Amino acid sequence: MMTLITNLIALALLYWLPGAGLLEILWPGLRQDSRHDRLSRLAIASGLSMALAPILFLWCWTLGIAPGGWLAWLPGVLGGAVVLGNALRRHSSRPPVHTRGSNVTWLDVGIAATVLLIALSRWLTVRDLVAPAWGDSVQHTFIVQLLIDNGGLFESWAPYAPMNSLTYHFGFHTLAASWSWITGAASPQAVLATGQIVGVVAVLALYPLALQLSGGNRVAGWGTLLVAGLLSPLPAYYVNWGRYTQLAGQAILPVFVVILDRVCMQSEDRQRVWTRMGTLTLLGAGLCLTHYRIVGFAIAAGLCWTLAGAWWWRRTPKLWIARTCELAAVAAGTALLIAPWLAQLDQGILFEVHKSIASLNPSIFSVGDVVRAWEPIPAALPITLIAAISVAIALGTLVRERAVWLILGWSGVALLLTNPFLLGIPGTGLVTNFALGIASYIPGALLCGWLLARSVSWTEGHTRLRDGLITAVAISALWGFASRSEAVDPSFELLAESDLRSFAWIRENTPADARFQVNAGIGYGGKTAIGTDGGWWLPLFTQRSSTLPPLPYTMEVMNEKERHDIWATPQWLFRAIITGNSYHPVFCHQGVTHVFLGEKRGTVGGNGEALLPEPLLRQDPHMRVIHQQGRAQVWEFDQSRCD
Repeated sequence: MMTLITNLIALALLYWLPGAGLLEILWPGLRQDSRHDRLSRLAIASGLSMALAPILFLWCWTLGIAPGGWLAWLPGVLGGAVVLGNALRRHSSRPPVHTRGSNVTWLDVGIAATVLLIALSRWLTVRDLVAPAWGDSVQHTFIVQLLIDNGGLFESWAPYAPMNSLTYHFGFHTLAASWSWITGAASPQAVLATGQIVGVVAVLALYPLALQLSGGNRVAGWGTLLVAGLLSPLPAYYVNWGRYTQLAGQAILPVFVVILDRVCMQSEDRQRVWTRMGTLTLLGAGLCLTHYRIVGFAIAAGLCWTLAGAWWWRRTPKLWIARTCELAAVAAGTALLIAPWLAQLDQGILFEVHKSIASLNPSIFSVGDVVRAWEPIPAALPITLIAAISVAIALGTLVRERAVWLILGWSGVALLLTNPFLLGIPGTGLVTNFALGIASYIPGALLCGWLLARSVSWTEGHTRLRDGLITAVAISALWGFASRSEAVDPSFELLAESDLRSFAWIRENTPADARFQVNAGIGYGGKTAIGTDGGWWLPLFTQRSSTLPPLPYTMEVMNEKERHDIWATPQWLFRAIITGNSYHPVFCHQGVTHVFLGEKRGTVGGNGEALLPEPLLRQDPHMRVIHQQGRAQVWEFDQSRCD
């Protein structure tokens, strides 16, 4: 019970109160906006809270402050004080209201049940995981642990990896570190919990966007929640990849578009210009610090809504020009807010890598590349969902529905920005088709929500037909709940309980300067060394050196020879296997004193074949097993062989 209470406090302090307090200050009229109900305001507050966290961490670091746990508590406490103060003020000035019973409708019940099922499914999904899955989770957890160790942002990755800069987007990690500070959870469990919370917020964030685009139609919002949260495999499937940073960006993105739509398409009181601009600037800056590629989707939205605004205000061009100037000011304010981070990025090689990508000749790309990247995405969707999206596109185009045109326009601009070679422009690869493809649930869910709202409106006056439609939707929601609750694919799990017990043994029984060779492979088109079993986690749990740091080693500042050796070691080991030579030259070159074989024995990812097969190690008289737990093993290498 105490754990539940602590978690609820952490949820309120991190995902509701900071944003809710800002909304009370920046957007006091939202409460009276008929288009947005309580759930919509909660979702907007959550997105704003998530955007605020990395901004605060960045400026504390810029000012030389290592805030530690108090930065997890302070924004929520201050936001809660603002919310409570305004609530008391409204209550004291409001005349007493006498009600006769409840006005709860079938739609209220449907929305509440859907949100509950989404949250429950995300918890059930990870109930048996000992750590977050696959490779991205490794780097996320290292960064979170370093945030905890340093009380804020850092540059040195010691003692876990030989890197000396941080240029990786860190918004998600600040939330996970804050979760650890408030709840006391270890970094792996903090990443796992935060990843699932962010997954729920990413779905909820689509609700206010659906309401905004549909003029407040809550059925459209309900349909959007159903599809994104329960019926579509994405984004729930992100748990297998550990792709939590993209998910965090996609939790902020819809809220950004809600405000963007109000700026470009709504004729609101001009006195609210600064509040709209301030809110949009905070969201934009938070998004930039949370996921670089999702910024591309926000830029696509900005271009689409700016063009749509030009048509919408064609009879009053001065108004459109004023709104466009607002957006330009927001872009400038965002750049100013993240300026310290832009300077930090120049220290690593991220800019150099992206400059080389941007300079690639567009003629080397083809439509076939796009098709191959997108091919697995539709195959993962139920055929009924594909059909519903197709019907929504056809019908919305036919009736010239503003919401459908905006969603399609946004998707089209995002596709062109991802694949500028289609226009003969360089830059393909800065945003990957995979990132765009796995974000396709956003327009898909919005389109299906609009279609459900249309369908329900057509059945008004036909009670049996409407009840049948609602029943069918409820049954599909239960089916989706069962499917999403089993989203985890064990083949993506690197770490097992036996690995954790072996790590505990390593901490107690090996010297502090021990260096471990772990199973690895080559991924990302042959460019990067990746872990293929629990050994990838070893430095985090043991504080012992290993031959394989987390993935950001490709982008951060480090010794170039070490960077090359990390990438080359799996290839050296593979060559030793196929030639029948000894591992000794590789081990001696890398200063290896021990070898760790994880429970999964190098079969996760890579090419599915272990680079350190146990039979070969047993044939070597200079190798001996010193610990075994399940299939996890610790071997000792006799370094006298290196003489």
